Amino acid sequence: MSKHQKNRILAVVLVGLAVASIMLFSILPDQPSSNLTSPLSVALRPFERVFGGMTSFFQNHFATTRRNSELQSENDRLRSENLDLRLQIKDNEQAARAYEDLKQAFSLKDRFPHRQFLAANILQAPLDPHYSYFRLDVGRTDGIDFQASKAYAVVDENASLLGALVSSDALSSKLMPIFHEGFSCSVIGERDPAHSFMLTGQGYFTDKHILKAENIPEDLDLVPGDKIYSSGRGGIFPERLLCGTVIGLGPVNSMGQRTAEVEPASGLEGKEVLFVLLPQNFPLVETEEEEPAASGLDFGETPQVNALEGKYEPQAH
Repeated sequence: MSKHQKNRILAVVLVGLAVASIMLFSILPDQPSSNLTSPLSVALRPFERVFGGMTSFFQNHFATTRRNSELQSENDRLRSENLDLRLQIKDNEQAARAYEDLKQAFSLKDRFPHRQFLAANILQAPLDPHYSYFRLDVGRTDGIDFQASKAYAVVDENASLLGALVSSDALSSKLMPIFHEGFSCSVIGERDPAHSFMLTGQGYFTDKHILKAENIPEDLDLVPGDKIYSSGRGGIFPERLLCGTVIGLGPVNSMGQRTAEVEPASGLEGKEVLFVLLPQNFPLVETEEEEPAASGLDFGETPQVNALEGKYEPQAH
């Protein structure tokens, strides 16, 4: 090793020892050597500020992220509780409506003491109720037996006629609504209950749930606004079930009869509970004279409810 290299190494070592000594003595208070580090502190202060600022930034960022996560969790919990409360309110509203329906059902029992009532719910509604059936959640296991009974009327809590069951399986039944094109029922007006006429669904003749009354004698006292009730003849529907209200009368034809448009007393929209009338010990209303036949409208292959003879007549498909 040359002499110059040894001198350089010695100089570096001495300078390092001197700097270390100054830094060590600068730690002690009230030492003159502490003033020697002031220029170094001034030079390092901007770096300290930058480092301190970055440290604060990351600390605040992580704290904010953690707080946002906590707030999101709290928001999700509150949203879930809000959903549960709304579902509970909806269930309570449905229970209240069902309770009101059941209270009305007790009045049905008072009005029809010889009938048993079977509560039912709609399982499936058709796209076009004028030509298709509703499906209810009662069937043969609930006592619906078409071999033992000709038909089953379906009413709401106010004893308004909604239709009739046309078939059933073990767990469900098909309901033909009152405005279906194949529906027919013997009815009477509130002013003249001694004379009956026919009430049918109009099917494809209208897109509204409007019924058609047919074979009305010219001298029958019937005006718009009158209530129409089932006559009880035929054995399908008991008497005094409210069917609808007359909204218009047609002209008298050559046979001395006229037609009328009738608005149904009730619909199936929004119904929570329906009631099927089981014909147990039901006293049929006897009639000595033959009922007038329904109009000659041909509904093709649609099954017809024949209220005159008290049976269903499905036609072959």
